[in-house]
Amino acid sequence: MLKSILPVLLIFLSVINGYAEQPGQKREKIRNAISKGILSLYDVPFNTYIRFRMWEEIEQILKANAKDAISHQLPSPYYSRPYIVNRQAWVFENSAVPGGSVYVMTPDKTNLIKREKNKDYAQYEGGVRAAFGSTVISGGSDKDVDTAVLWDTKTEKVRTVRLKDGHYISAIAVTDNMLYIGSCGGKINAYRYDNLAFSKVYSTSPKENINWEVFNQKECITSIGFSEGKLIGAGDKTVFVWTHGAEIPVKTYPKTFINSVVSFYKHYMIEHKSDDVAIRDLMTHKTRKLKAQRAVEDAVITDEKILKQQSGDILILALKRDAGLSVYDLKTLLLTEQIELTGHKIAASGRCIFATDDSFFYRYYLPDREPEKFKMFLKTFHPENITPNEETYYRLLKLARDYPDIVKPYPLAQKFLEQHHLDVRYLFKYGKIGENITDGKQEEIFGYKLFYEVSNRSDKRYLITMDFTWSGYYGQEHGESGRASSKQSFMIDAHAEYRGNFVVGDKEPMQVLFYPTEIIALSEEDYDGLNAALSMENQDIAIIDLYLAKQLPSVWQKRLVEKKLDLLKKRIRIEGFYKD
Repeated sequence: MLKSILPVLLIFLSVINGYAEQPGQKREKIRNAISKGILSLYDVPFNTYIRFRMWEEIEQILKANAKDAISHQLPSPYYSRPYIVNRQAWVFENSAVPGGSVYVMTPDKTNLIKREKNKDYAQYEGGVRAAFGSTVISGGSDKDVDTAVLWDTKTEKVRTVRLKDGHYISAIAVTDNMLYIGSCGGKINAYRYDNLAFSKVYSTSPKENINWEVFNQKECITSIGFSEGKLIGAGDKTVFVWTHGAEIPVKTYPKTFINSVVSFYKHYMIEHKSDDVAIRDLMTHKTRKLKAQRAVEDAVITDEKILKQQSGDILILALKRDAGLSVYDLKTLLLTEQIELTGHKIAASGRCIFATDDSFFYRYYLPDREPEKFKMFLKTFHPENITPNEETYYRLLKLARDYPDIVKPYPLAQKFLEQHHLDVRYLFKYGKIGENITDGKQEEIFGYKLFYEVSNRSDKRYLITMDFTWSGYYGQEHGESGRASSKQSFMIDAHAEYRGNFVVGDKEPMQVLFYPTEIIALSEEDYDGLNAALSMENQDIAIIDLYLAKQLPSVWQKRLVEKKLDLLKKRIRIEGFYKD
């Protein structure tokens, strides 16, 4: 009984009582109780975390329980699966895209890093990839289907190696300073990893590929694994086993499922096809099977401690049609958790699951996931009881961007506007919103615009950026998406109004939300100076440079740069005119 009421008593004593203590002292008391197990993360109310600026704890809870914990939309469709490179998750833009990029997420940060591919690597990059430490290895490019390229992402050094036998690179693996490259025609080429010196060719049969008829009879090696000093290659139908000295298999056996997808982990071989999964222990040669809830998109085994209650290795299945992830205890193959998360291809690192689909990159952190406790925790979030200062508002706004389905910024936004003595009104008007040319004829396009007015009742002058988000419309079909947004940036004088408008589409939205993402106070001198720098009449580059040096928000920096470039172009035209 005492144990069950202790958290409530502790929160009550630390929050309601002890007003002589500083917030920092109260914050440390709560953290100390959590670290000792007296309190769980979920026993402290959301608003209490906010009051004592315990943003790390809020982030930890949201990260663990958000349906799409951290997600980033990639600029175009079709990306690779996640590859773990130095414990970071790397996703490669389609190798057919010239100058494609790599997108990187880490287990401990929410941002997405974009880096350009090494040009020497990119020209040989194909659809077959592997990662080994800080090196990315790829093969099967259109330029040369028989060449593999190795890119050390730390040193930027690039090396290439070509098949001695076989054709079309189809699998890559590294172990014990040896690089193994599988190909069609039933071959695995082996090289020393450090200097790429050729070692030998492992063949699925003694019959040489003397012509295409023989070549096509042999299976492509689509996956490579290792167990007890043996080399193992999986083809479409057959598994081949070679000892170190053998050039032809010492053993073969049929795959559990023909044309299944195969991967290797330690001494396990995993196969999946449709909703069937098989785990073969390569040491005992025993195979266990399971039936997934629906067709499997991807499967990985990991020893990363992904779940709160986990002992040993787990099998994670990504189910097709965004049906979520199924997690099994590898030892018993019992389903331990079914998680409603999005992702087609998956990888695990740093206690996180990374996933991709056609155009999104996800990171899930699940060890602190407590679905039922999380529901109760969210009920303790009362934005109407929060008086937001600058730090509180912008911190919660960041959380709203990272976890839009959980944290809603709108109630706090209204308070924040009121604190700055700002009022916002809006209305919709129907009319001409554009033109279109069809079959050589110009047609007018009609729809709705949102007209807004911001009133400043204070003595201060502001730079303001507002986000307007609208959704739904009358007559909308169930499940039909209708959410959109617009960012508006403007200056407003003391005791003045600012009016603006933008197109929302051919239908009138049912709901509009607006909130400031930046409110920056300006001195009278800076307000007048920035207005002058951006005015149509300004021909003075010096005043533009003055405000560029002030490092204003990016939207204003961009406007100043554009204005400066316009003036420079005019000068060049004028100087050219007088020279002529």
